[in-house]
Amino acid sequence: VAAGTQYLRLAGADLKKALREFQPFWAKNGIFPRFEAPEWALTAKIYEAHIGPYRGLTPYPEVDALERDLPRIRALGFNVIQLMPRMPYPSYAVHDYRDIAAQYAPEAALRSMVKRAHELGLKVILDVIMHGAADQAARRKPAGVPTHPWTKEHPEWFSRREDGTLGRTYTWAFDHANPAFQDFVAETFIDYYIRKLDVDGFRV
Repeated sequence: VAAGTQYLRLAGADLKKALREFQPFWAKNGIFPRFEAPEWALTAKIYEAHIGPYRGLTPYPEVDALERDLPRIRALGFNVIQLMPRMPYPSYAVHDYRDIAAQYAPEAALRSMVKRAHELGLKVILDVIMHGAADQAARRKPAGVPTHPWTKEHPEWFSRREDGTLGRTYTWAFDHANPAFQDFVAETFIDYYIRKLDVDGFRV
């Protein structure tokens, strides 16, 4: 039997003080970063961008509007663009990681934006939602698809309650320890996001 411990620890302090407290705690419990962070990530000044409507605003109706705005964003001192998933659906949940147009923007237009960002010295990261997939049943309201297909096609990808039913918050919760789900996500990040879009990283 293999057993592990999940840590939930709160700190009543500002971020810098909390980090100083957490770092030795992580090391003491054998939690170490697997890779060194790239230099650009240590000095990231991130501009969060939404394509399409978001909370009553439409700053960038389509990704080409963001591409045209990149010189201004760079001039403001930002060096990283963080592209958020489309809202209101799939909203801050997963539709289909491999449906780039539904999650973010049409693929060709997105590649063009990334290329222009790189020409200006900007990095591009995708905000990728890892907690779960949403449908009407998970949200308990008529939004999005009635039943997410992954719950039927890949039931092993999801966490379960003690009674065997799907675990949920406002989404059906993924089981990140499932090897098949891990393989699917790794292939998606590499083959769809890095190789197809040439993005520089992810916020998960």
